[in-house]
Amino acid sequence: MSKLPEYLASFCLAQESDFGAEVDAICALDQLCGQSLQYWEIVYVVGEYHRLGIQALAGKLATIKNLRIVIVRDATSYYRRRVIAASEAIGDVIVLTAFNEMSKADIIAFAKEAMADNRIVIGRNMESRWLFPTFHWILGLISRYRVDARDLKTIAVPRNRLVGILARPTAAIDLRFEPKRGIDPYVRRPVRLSNSVGEAGLKRRLELLVEIISTSAARFLAAYAFASLIVSIISACYGVYAVAVIFTLDNIQPGWFSTAIAQSGSVTFLALGLAVIALGIANIVDRMDGGPHDAIIDEIGNISFYERVHDLNVEITSRVHKVAE
Repeated sequence: MSKLPEYLASFCLAQESDFGAEVDAICALDQLCGQSLQYWEIVYVVGEYHRLGIQALAGKLATIKNLRIVIVRDATSYYRRRVIAASEAIGDVIVLTAFNEMSKADIIAFAKEAMADNRIVIGRNMESRWLFPTFHWILGLISRYRVDARDLKTIAVPRNRLVGILARPTAAIDLRFEPKRGIDPYVRRPVRLSNSVGEAGLKRRLELLVEIISTSAARFLAAYAFASLIVSIISACYGVYAVAVIFTLDNIQPGWFSTAIAQSGSVTFLALGLAVIALGIANIVDRMDGGPHDAIIDEIGNISFYERVHDLNVEITSRVHKVAE
């Protein structure tokens, strides 16, 4: 496999389950990077709960070259941890992946393609069987993303593309699914990954659903405002119907007209008010900025990019220049 001497590649991982097993996987990733790359770093984001595990495996972690462990609050969700890992990475190309995917996906090739073609590369599962097309179609309809269960969490992003993504409050989903109207070019590469959805997998899917809904809040509010407007129109038409009935029919139940007018007026007023409030909140949500805020607590680094590099950025000549007296 060809070397990439001109680029620094960052591989980002978020803690998922067993800390010890994940450290072993990071060791394997470090060996792979050593065989394929000249400059690389591994960014591993873990919860505060794993401080004792870090101390227990300090000797093993010290053998992993260019490893950075970012410690965040335990309440930080998995997809927020991915955003933090991407924001902390310093590479020219950033590859976010998952522990169950990086052994199947050629993440070195992902990094190389993203850097060479300046586009975002996403893994697509070619053996996906756990699909609910209607559910994902609904999510794709109500959100601004092409929601597809076959899209994996492995994604390679060039630095110049990542800067724009991290500047948006929807970064957690932008690093997972392709926006429908995005300007960044996305390309998908096939990966064969068996489906095994356990408790952790279901938790991740629930977190992803929450992220999609929260990042699409403006769309939900706009849809709610539209529905409220329809309700107000129907209610107003009911009031017109009540007036028409009082003038055209004689055998009307006493009190029906006043009840109908009260219902029509109150529902119309409330529906219009809710429509205006929903549109206002949607506008506010659209203007809000997001970010990791104060989720990061500490960082442990083992970075030494140039310990084995002996090239100098100056020219050395054998000619000696004497100082003039």
